[in-house]
Amino acid sequence: MKLLLSMVIVILSLPIQSARAESYTCVSLEYPPLIQQGREGRPHGFAVALVEQIFKQLGHTVTIKIYPWSRSLAMIRLGRADCIFTLYRTSEREQFLDYSQEILARQIVYFYAQ
Repeated sequence: MKLLLSMVIVILSLPIQSARAESYTCVSLEYPPLIQQGREGRPHGFAVALVEQIFKQLGHTVTIKIYPWSRSLAMIRLGRADCIFTLYRTSEREQFLDYSQEILARQIVYFYAQ
């Protein structure tokens, strides 16, 4: 399994009637420079621009909100948000999330011994 703190968009298994909705709410944590809260309160960053563009190309609108990580996950579990991004795939999360197969951006992490 690939380790992806990638920009994986995770879409929940939505009920059929919700799958036709044209407006979605995505949540994530603040993770500069990929996603961060702007001075005016609007999220911005590479991941935000990419997610907004994908939804636009699909003909949908999206609202992106930044919350603490535990709150974002809780919102997804409770159905208060439609998708979450910037997260690793784990077996626990696979129980309640439906991961996309596409990786939006790869992240390389280096470890150095002192």
